[in-house]
Amino acid sequence: MGILKPTSWLNSLTDKFSARSALNIFSNVLGSVQSLYVAVGILSLTIALGTYLDIKNESMHIRRLEVRTGLEKIGRLNQELSNMLVMSLYEQNSLRIASYDSVNGDLARVILKVTSLTKSQKYEQEISALSDDRKNLHSIEVNAIKLMSEDKWDEAKQLLFGDEYVTANKTSEIDSQMAESIVTGDLDAVSLRFNRLRTVSMCANIGALLLLLWVGIMFSRKTRINFAEQVRLHDEISVAYDGMEERVRERTADLEVTTSRLAAENEERLKSDARTRLILNSAGEGIFGVDTSERVTFLNDAAAGLLGYFADELIGREIHGIIHHSYSDGTPYPKKDCPMFDACTKGNKRHITGEALWRKDGSQFLSEYTATPISDDKDALVGAVIVFRDITRRKRNEEELKQRMEELERFNRLVIGREERMIQLKKEINELLEETGREKKYKTEA
Repeated sequence: MGILKPTSWLNSLTDKFSARSALNIFSNVLGSVQSLYVAVGILSLTIALGTYLDIKNESMHIRRLEVRTGLEKIGRLNQELSNMLVMSLYEQNSLRIASYDSVNGDLARVILKVTSLTKSQKYEQEISALSDDRKNLHSIEVNAIKLMSEDKWDEAKQLLFGDEYVTANKTSEIDSQMAESIVTGDLDAVSLRFNRLRTVSMCANIGALLLLLWVGIMFSRKTRINFAEQVRLHDEISVAYDGMEERVRERTADLEVTTSRLAAENEERLKSDARTRLILNSAGEGIFGVDTSERVTFLNDAAAGLLGYFADELIGREIHGIIHHSYSDGTPYPKKDCPMFDACTKGNKRHITGEALWRKDGSQFLSEYTATPISDDKDALVGAVIVFRDITRRKRNEEELKQRMEELERFNRLVIGREERMIQLKKEINELLEETGREKKYKTEA
């Protein structure tokens, strides 16, 4: 055995280290979650590709089979038409060709269908030649049928056994056989090509499956290594945790005190909110608050009842367009002139009597309301509170009282006028009695 030189030993060690590092990197890559996803993706892609090839192969096979069947039917129908004409000619019986139009129509439809199926195929030219051949034959056959119907059998025979018709018929037969041969060959070639692609796809599926298996093994191995590392870290954390328990207990005690204080403050705040809600809902007047955009922030039950809404239907909505959009006579009430809007945007306190507020059902009532602006702790305007009541009945009572007072005043004036007239008449009678030397009959005030 030879002795390794220092340089050779160092190079050998470096190569081993590089190979081991590369292997570790490769193992880490294969053991990652991303590689597992990649392997599953490759397998799914190859399966999808194989399925697509199967569907495509089946579709093309069906189309070519339909073309082949159509070509066979074209040849058969051509032969049937020729035999029909020949038999009618030999028997000199025009009834033999009674079904000519029907058979010819079937043949035309088959040719049209085959032409449609071969529009995107490479043998479209051969199918087109079949169609042209059929047109030539049909032209000659129509002339022959016309001669037969006129009992010109000899001329019809010369036409059908003439070189033109025989040549056209033979050409059609040759074109039909050629087209059928091309379709058959193409079917075999396509089938072979798709079988090869399917074989490649199956190999790719097997490769992807093996890759997925290998990645799964590497992932499982890395998972075990990670689990062992987690156990080690857990032990280290447990050791560190033992020294922190006392500190955590102290911190927990502080947190419990803070939590208790916050809970007490929260309970007090909830009680305060409950008292506030109770006060609001106990008030006889309707009360609601708006922000600087005149959107409702809260309202009590009395306000909701007077307006005919549920509270949830008004919270967050702009109030002017809902309950204060029009005067009592129905004319629009501009928002810029609204005292409520003035209070929540400019900070002016307003007290209004006799304006109409509108309910949900479209009815209205006369109101008396006070719009009071509200500010935050920095004296910034944040909205307004509106307190309102329905004074429709009060206004109606006031109007009735006014009418009664006016009626009473008119009655008083009438009564007083009559009394003054009676006194005047009594005075005149007494004066007449005195002039005639009689005593006064009535006592009158001085």
